Amino acid sequence: MAHDGVATAAKELLQSKKDHTKWRKPDYQLAIQWKQGPNPSEPNNEKTDARKDVLVALWKNKYKDLEAPTGGWTDQDEEKLQALKGGEIECFERDVGLQHCFETENEGIALRLLAFTKQRRKNVLLRVLRALDDGEMEDIQSDLL
Repeated sequence: MAHDGVATAAKELLQSKKDHTKWRKPDYQLAIQWKQGPNPSEPNNEKTDARKDVLVALWKNKYKDLEAPTGGWTDQDEEKLQALKGGEIECFERDVGLQHCFETENEGIALRLLAFTKQRRKNVLLRVLRALDDGEMEDIQSDLL
């Protein structure tokens, strides 16, 4: 059920059956799902599969006095969802992994360079520095200062 349908049904439930002690299990499931909003921070299946006594306690202790979500699923929400479904999460995880690889590789290069004799290290660094363009050289100079 789309969240708009949940909201409508939950509002009808709350208006017609104000005394939640007379609710059935599906009533608690509906009310909790509505209070969670369209983007619940907790999985809905944990709540909807629970026994009625668990749902009653959850409603009384957490959701009963919680403000109902305002607004609905926006176009921006949908765009974000589609972007995430499109693999941005995987790319982020891959990028974090690559960052770790680069840091490890940089550490290895630095350690290897430090193992050189002073003269050999100087020759390698001069060769690298001469290959840099002016912008890169300025960046390095500002980092060193």
